[in-house]
Amino acid sequence: MRLLIIFFLIFSSCKFFDKKKLDPETIFQEEIQVIDWKSLDQYPSFDICSETLNFNENRQCFEKVITDHIFDFFNKNQNLITTSSSDTLLLNMLVSSSGVISISKINSNQFSQSEKDKIITNLTQSFNNLSTLYPAVKRGQHVQVSFQFPIILNTTK
Repeated sequence: MRLLIIFFLIFSSCKFFDKKKLDPETIFQEEIQVIDWKSLDQYPSFDICSETLNFNENRQCFEKVITDHIFDFFNKNQNLITTSSSDTLLLNMLVSSSGVISISKINSNQFSQSEKDKIITNLTQSFNNLSTLYPAVKRGQHVQVSFQFPIILNTTK
C-alpha cells in the first residue's frame, strides 16, 4: 500500500500529465522559415496551355504565349517608337493573384520616359486580349509573381 501511495505521489507531482500548448505564432514562424519563396508550385497558365503539362512545360507555354504576344504587339504598334535604335528593353511584368498582367517598369537607356509610358500603357491594355490567365500557385494559394523579360528591339525610322 505504501508503495502504491509513493508511486501515485511521484507521478502526480511531476508535469508528466500536463499538455504542452503550442503557440500559433511559434508555429507560424517555423513554417515561414521552411517555405522556399523563390519557387512556385505552378506557373501562371493560359487556357491554351493544357493543365496536364508538367511544371517545366507549363512554364515554357506561359513564356511562349507572352513572348509571342509582345512580338505581335511591337509589330502592330511600330508608331510607339519614334527613334531609330537597337536596344534591349527589360520589361518588368507583374501577374497578380487574380491573373491580371501589368507592366510595372521598362528599363532602357535609348527611350524617353514618355515613350516608355506609352509602351507600358498600351502593352498592359493589350494583355486584356489574351485568353484567360490563371495565376501562379504556391502552397495551394494564388500568388502574385513578377517576371523580367528582355526584349531586343531593332528599329529604323
